[in-house]
Formats: sequence, structure tokens, C-alpha cells
Amino acid sequence: MHFQVLEYLSLCNKYSDTPAAIANYLGMTRGTVSQTLIIFEKRAYIKKSGSAG
Repeated sequence: MHFQVLEYLSLCNKYSDTPAAIANYLGMTRGTVSQTLIIFEKRAYIKKSGSAG
């Protein structure tokens, strides 16, 4: 599951990298995706940024 999220993030653009978009694409719940992203951020695999607009 974690690999799928990382793979998606490596391929998506800045408009489709929201937790909701990830959950929708991978067929996961938003809660699962949010928890996964929290783990990734704590391990410094990803960095959270502000909205683009």
C-alpha cells in the first residue's frame, strides 16, 4: 500500500496530489491515505507544501 502511494505521488502533477485524489485513484479511504502521508512526512520521504493558489 505504501509503495502504491509513493508511486502515485512520483507520477502525479501538482493538481492531483491531494489526499482525496490519491484515495480516489487508488481506491483507498481518505483516512488510510492521510495516515500514510503522515508516516511519510515523519520519515522525510515527502514534504508538505502550501496550496498553489
